[in-house]
Amino acid sequence: MQRLALALALIAASGAVAWAEPLRSSPHPSRRPVAGAPVAVRAASLLPFAALAAPVPRPTGLTLAPAPAPAATAFALASAAPDRAPRPNPRPPQPAAAVPPAASTSTSALAPAVAAPAPRGGLAALFAPRTPRAVAGSVCGDSAITGSEIVAIPAAANGCGLSDGVRVTAVAGITLSEPATIDCNTAKALKTWVEEGVIPAIGRRGGGLAALTVVASYTCRPRNNVPGAKVSEHGAGHAVDVAAFVLADGSTLAVARDWRRESKIMRAIHASACGPFGTVLGPKADSNHRDHFHVDTASYRSGPYCK
Repeated sequence: MQRLALALALIAASGAVAWAEPLRSSPHPSRRPVAGAPVAVRAASLLPFAALAAPVPRPTGLTLAPAPAPAATAFALASAAPDRAPRPNPRPPQPAAAVPPAASTSTSALAPAVAAPAPRGGLAALFAPRTPRAVAGSVCGDSAITGSEIVAIPAAANGCGLSDGVRVTAVAGITLSEPATIDCNTAKALKTWVEEGVIPAIGRRGGGLAALTVVASYTCRPRNNVPGAKVSEHGAGHAVDVAAFVLADGSTLAVARDWRRESKIMRAIHASACGPFGTVLGPKADSNHRDHFHVDTASYRSGPYCK
């Protein structure tokens, strides 16, 4: 029994020692010692590293002088500087350059430049109003009025004369049988009448309107050629007399012949002139206008006079 108890005690003691010992293995292997190197040699190889790691002792017997004050430093520098600093020699005088006279500056030169508007793009460019193209031979700033400008016509009598007249040869693509000497206001009214009144009234009759038979425009004379009467609107370049309407097939609608025979078309033409013009006279007015339509741009407080 004693032997059994002694054996168990030895076994328990060996197990406790085994558990108390640290692990001999680790994730990283230990560095292999240099074979055959004595311990003294290895210790000597570590001496330089120990010397570097050791703090350097502060030297004794040294006394630090206090830093000089700024004022003292400035005084020392000033005293060390020479009494008179060397200066560069003066430049010899140069001849004065001729100064050109100052150009006069206009107010427009000082005005800020106005930047051009940016070009429109997208839908704005698609729906933007288009500037009408200038057509060769057009007058009065309207491409639908063809003709030429004329020199001023002096007044042969009181109330006559034309200072800004034109000779119109066609309006809205319709030729005039003879050039009409009138002002631009009357030329534009004639174009509107032909474009919006005469052409729709005739329609496709005879192939459509081709020309106007003009029998009078600028003329310095009294109304209805009555001596002593007021000067006619013809004397100011404000009136045109139209006797017939020429169609594309060569036929004509004459005021004297067709006022009754083609009353629907002729009366529509007559009525459409009332608005663009201030005065419209035809066969219904008097015997002086039985063979033509007189239209002029005179204005009245009561509105257009059409008869």
